[in-house]
Amino acid sequence: MKFREYESAGGGEFELDPFQMAAAEAIDAGHSVLVAAPTGAGKTVVAEYAVERALERGQQVIYTAPIKALSNQKFRDFRSRFGRQVGIMTGDVTINGSAPALIMTTEIFRNALFEESGRFDNAKFLIFDEVHYINDLERGTVWEESIIFAPRSMQLVCLSATMPNVQELADWISEVRDSEVRVVREAHRPVPLRYHIHCGDQLVKLGQLEGAMRQQSHRIRHKDRPSRRRHARRRDTSTGHIVDILEEEERLPCIFFCFSRAACEAKAWGEVHRDLLTDSERERLEALYRDLCERYDVTGERAAEDFRRLVTRGIAYHHAGMLPTLKEIIERLFSSGYIKLLFTTETFAVGVNMPARTVAFNSLRKYDGVSFKYMEAREYHQMAGRAGRRGMDEVGFVYAAVDPEEDDASGVRRVLTGKIERIHSRFELAYSTILNLFSRVGDAVYEACADSFATFQRGHHHRPGIPPAHEKKIAK
Repeated sequence: MKFREYESAGGGEFELDPFQMAAAEAIDAGHSVLVAAPTGAGKTVVAEYAVERALERGQQVIYTAPIKALSNQKFRDFRSRFGRQVGIMTGDVTINGSAPALIMTTEIFRNALFEESGRFDNAKFLIFDEVHYINDLERGTVWEESIIFAPRSMQLVCLSATMPNVQELADWISEVRDSEVRVVREAHRPVPLRYHIHCGDQLVKLGQLEGAMRQQSHRIRHKDRPSRRRHARRRDTSTGHIVDILEEEERLPCIFFCFSRAACEAKAWGEVHRDLLTDSERERLEALYRDLCERYDVTGERAAEDFRRLVTRGIAYHHAGMLPTLKEIIERLFSSGYIKLLFTTETFAVGVNMPARTVAFNSLRKYDGVSFKYMEAREYHQMAGRAGRRGMDEVGFVYAAVDPEEDDASGVRRVLTGKIERIHSRFELAYSTILNLFSRVGDAVYEACADSFATFQRGHHHRPGIPPAHEKKIAK
């Protein structure tokens, strides 16, 4: 079995990997499928296989994603391959809303289910990209409602990052939808990763971390004695030192993750003194940037002119607070290979097919709305998985910045080497949501509670006659 390569990868054909083959066979057999694989392993091929099969048969397919950036990218990719058979609905924009291949955020899909009864009754496939977002505090309920209330005639194609309880999730979907869900797991990454820890002003091995943190902290307190302003400058210097290494070792382009919008912008401008492009690259970038600014009607705007100073150096930032048009422009420049250093928030790691040779972390702690906490190992590995470009890099590189005064060695170690956490239901119906649901679906609102993943995880057993999810074994 062969499958056309992505448009962005240059066309041609390639043989499916074993896990992709297993998922394709399950789809052709009429089963729903849950694919769990590392970031960058090629899960998207499975979704594209379902899209192509649906369009070949004259059927409708719905592709849902957790964020607009991912929806927009899939629209560009699919539109370049399938033309006007593809449409998009994100809340900001609707293009070709009656298309057979319709891309939307999961929230838009859930709302459409409730507001336009019967709209998707004739759809064959429902694709959930990044289905582990069921674990997300803010969005998880939307995902569960979408799975529960989607027409039973729809064949589900669920794509997930690696998680230990993938079978449990598949068993719940099987039970709540009265149909078999086949599980396909893949542990292998096509491009291996090399991990590095940057502490203070040096690279250290994990086993040296505690000693290095004590040494660096002692130097800072008793030699430098920094004021708060000097402390901020020192942290910026740490970022600069990592970028120095990447330049010297020829490990660009790099996606540099920061956990605040302000940090993304500040660190990008802090590196504007660098020149990361060749003369010919800069010439081509400037032409593309002018064309994109004209296409999105932002030529002459202050923000676009300011960005020109950054992008002509091969540097940019990207976060949810930017104008959608500027985000789109930056994504186009990055995917074209002209942005060598991109400072971005974690949303850029959610399924967006824009890998780099290197991924770096400004910190392993992030603000959860109450305090700064270490990220989960699952989050770290998903984001780190953006390193290493298949077909271009023999190896990808990951750098994590550790602050010797602010960080705790045990917390750092848990993020870097801890077990991948299980996903849990975040299902929660606020009073306003209950009233809203009741007005739209009536007594079916009670089904949402009884059939939720939360209820299943609290010990809900299989109903008689409903087969458990079948796991497809992959021969290595």
